[in-house]
Amino acid sequence: MRSRDLLGVVLAGGEGRRFGGGKALAPLAGRPLAAWSLRALDACLPGSVVVANEPGISQALGVRGRRDHVPGLGPAGGLLTALRWAREEGKEGVFVLACDLPLMTPLVVERVLGAWSRDAPAVVPESAGSMEVEPLCAGYGAACLPPLEELLLEGPAPVVELLRRVRPRRVPASTLGSPEALREAFLNVNTRQEMVRAGELLARRGNGELREGGP
Repeated sequence: MRSRDLLGVVLAGGEGRRFGGGKALAPLAGRPLAAWSLRALDACLPGSVVVANEPGISQALGVRGRRDHVPGLGPAGGLLTALRWAREEGKEGVFVLACDLPLMTPLVVERVLGAWSRDAPAVVPESAGSMEVEPLCAGYGAACLPPLEELLLEGPAPVVELLRRVRPRRVPASTLGSPEALREAFLNVNTRQEMVRAGELLARRGNGELREGGP
């Protein structure tokens, strides 16, 4: 996997209804929430960018940013914008990471990236969650753009529906780390209580620093 093949994109366009408002810039262990995802992603794909609808997020993170091309489509709309952006820049696709995965580590990102190849439309890690995969910590090739555009013609749809249509390469969870480490890496901050939990786990890692050894 050559990092120049994919554009790293943090998706930060959610409305944060369960959180009580926009969460991308909410403080966590001395950094905006989205900065933790950006840190893990940028370690593997330098020059990563952000897709966000809330004003000021890209400036706060110090990276390039864009708003959704088509508002109101949720994470799939963010992926649509990301794939179009990658196409403009001559990339083969994108690796997206949700802004609310603050305990994600570069090691997990690197291992998922290691499964990327041109003969797979997408690469996605397996997990113990209800969807069995993590569609917002995944790589999507240019071949995903037409089926995604077709899917969204019908209105908002979950990204996992795209995965059902394109048959991605799945990265076994057993290759990504221990079950406990993956539960941390894939901790999704949707509520204030989950933010508190994320802060506790980051503090346990040592002053909010990501573990160099990974899971």
